[in-house]
Amino acid sequence: MSAPDALRDAVAHPPDAILVDFRMPEMDGLEFLRALRAKPRHRETPVAIVTGDYQLDERLVGQIQDLGAVIRFKPLWVDELTSLAKQLVAGTAGEN
Repeated sequence: MSAPDALRDAVAHPPDAILVDFRMPEMDGLEFLRALRAKPRHRETPVAIVTGDYQLDERLVGQIQDLGAVIRFKPLWVDELTSLAKQLVAGTAGEN
């Protein structure tokens, strides 16, 4: 699914939480997050951005955090992703 399709789906069917990769075609995770936060119903939707980019600029990390999302670095195994999703829904993902 493309990022624009995911945004449309999130508006039509608001999810409990969103996990999104930072590096995507069409828009990156920060662009996705900005577009999501522009939607009134999604200003507080729990979001985690995952990336394998260990050289991610601190400015970008700060912007992601300022928009209320958490960032996690790959690799993430299935149990880690499951735990992260549960933390997002419970509102505890930012406590790490």
